[in-house]
Amino acid sequence: MKKVYQMMRDYREKRGITQTHVAKQAGINPKRISQLETGLVRLTADEFLHICLDGFGVTPQIFLTINSRKTRTTQQSTPRIENHCN
Repeated sequence: MKKVYQMMRDYREKRGITQTHVAKQAGINPKRISQLETGLVRLTADEFLHICLDGFGVTPQIFLTINSRKTRTTQQSTPRIENHCN
């Protein structure tokens, strides 16, 4: 199962959005975005919200719903956000 930071990176890349753009929109240092996307640092709930809402202009649920559907299909269990925020 993909981690939230991996899904966020994939989402950004598929739409041709730069890390710099996301960082500027979300009010986060571009270096921090890079570190988050590679899993070098943990994604905080606040950063997650700002990146989703301000950086991408989407609700955070799209990243949780994707994993939720896959998890229910394969494991028949409800995923917890703690499992995805490494």
